[in-house]
Amino acid sequence: MNKLLSTIAAGLLVLGSSAHAATIASFGTGSTGSVVNGTVTSSEALSDTNNSLYFQGVTTPASDWVWATTSDEFLSLTYTFEFDLTGYDLTTVSLDGFWGIDNIGTVVLNDDHELSNLPNVVIGNFNVLTGFGSDNSNEFNQGMNSLVFSVSNQGGPGAFRASGAITGELADTAPVPLPAAGWMLIAGLGGLAAMRRRSKAA
Repeated sequence: MNKLLSTIAAGLLVLGSSAHAATIASFGTGSTGSVVNGTVTSSEALSDTNNSLYFQGVTTPASDWVWATTSDEFLSLTYTFEFDLTGYDLTTVSLDGFWGIDNIGTVVLNDDHELSNLPNVVIGNFNVLTGFGSDNSNEFNQGMNSLVFSVSNQGGPGAFRASGAITGELADTAPVPLPAAGWMLIAGLGGLAAMRRRSKAA
């Protein structure tokens, strides 16, 4: 019985201390998009826009096509997503997302890590979305991080769409406290063992 109790207790402690990558922060452009555990800023005021040629599929996190409210066709703007990795194990952090642009642009992480570049005016920049990401711990900061989309319209309608998420694990590997139900189970089994010993003694 004591061996059974030890095995169950060890199993519960392992379950209580196990760590899994979880979503740290996420963002999506447009009115259906949202920002979780981060902030976004744009060099221009943005509003939803669309065109039948633009990619119409769903992204996770959700996003919409947006562009500046100005009428200037030859416009460049920056869209920045900032997120905090304080306390996270950078070797477990991963950034994944998709973006599109009418017409050209780049995606840069923390000033000097280019994650994606769409330098040519082609339909493929906006009728499909292009993936970007990083799981290189050297590209992340232990603290604030910035993901910057530098985008430009080369005439005619302009549009931009992006979404992304950051996952990872906390650097603190101390066991998570065992839920109260787990301790109650251990105490109950201990009581059964004590009763069994008393019955044998009798």
